[in-house]
Amino acid sequence: MAQRHKKMLPEGAREVLLEEVNSARDRMTVEWLSDGGLRIGEFCGLHLVGDGQELGGASA
Repeated sequence: MAQRHKKMLPEGAREVLLEEVNSARDRMTVEWLSDGGLRIGEFCGLHLVGDGQELGGASA
C-alpha cells in the first residue's frame, strides 16, 4: 500500500469526520479532500513560497 502524504487525511478519518459534520459544506469538504486525494492547502488554494517574493516581502 502506498504511504500517504502527512498533510492528507489519515486512513479512517473520512468515516469519523462524516459522522461529526453538521453542514453540507463540511460534508463536501471532507468528501473532496478524501475522494480527490488533496492536501488541505491544495484544497484551499494556498501556495506557500520560500522567499516571500510573491507575498510582497523581500527575498533573502
